[in-house]
Amino acid sequence: MLKAEYMKAKQENVNHFAMLRHNPVEGSPRPPSTFCLVDNNGITRHYSATNDNLLTVVAAYGYRLSSHKDLARLHEDEYHSELDVISHVIAYFEISSRRVIDEVPQVFETVFASGFAKQLSKTLMTRLNLIGEKGVDNCVRYIRDEPNIESKRKDLIRKRTILEKARETIDRFFN
Repeated sequence: MLKAEYMKAKQENVNHFAMLRHNPVEGSPRPPSTFCLVDNNGITRHYSATNDNLLTVVAAYGYRLSSHKDLARLHEDEYHSELDVISHVIAYFEISSRRVIDEVPQVFETVFASGFAKQLSKTLMTRLNLIGEKGVDNCVRYIRDEPNIESKRKDLIRKRTILEKARETIDRFFN
């Protein structure tokens, strides 16, 4: 199982459950239209509550978040550890079930191919009469070349031998 894929799925589950926990009716947080923060000099600053503004301000306070969905995880309550465990289990289940779904057709294919090969071998041996009293004679007959093919093979071997000798001669002169 790929650790990065597992961790990503787990984090997505934590975000999802944290959002449901903090706003169970809609399933997503309802940010106000504006928010105020007091900076280090005591000055109150007003911000428009856009996702980018929220992430920028939170990052300025030392929280690095990749999206606004991660905001729900900043508030940890008494059920945080339970949500974390559930997220682990669901992430593991999602990834492992995907792997099972990928493996099952391969198992069927292997079983089918193995059974098919055994049946084909058995059928060929019986129909070609490769087993029994005349089995050896039939095997010899099937592997023996036709006379015209045998003569063509001998002719091609002879031509190959001539060409190899010619190549050796050329190599001696040019190397």
